Amino acid sequence: MKRANRSHPLSIRDKLRNKRISRKIVLGEKHYAVIKNVFNATHVHVTTVAQLAIDDIHCVCI
Repeated sequence: MKRANRSHPLSIRDKLRNKRISRKIVLGEKHYAVIKNVFNATHVHVTTVAQLAIDDIHCVCI
């Protein structure tokens, strides 16, 4: 996304580009916002399958 400065405002093309990008971003971030509101969480920790597999190995070893 592009950002404007004091003496350099965004052009119309840049504004439209930012809107297109934000429409795609919101599809992924909306779920985490709902999770935070439901569980009153401050941080949401995203785990992947690889991280879960490593955690399982650590649990078995201990």
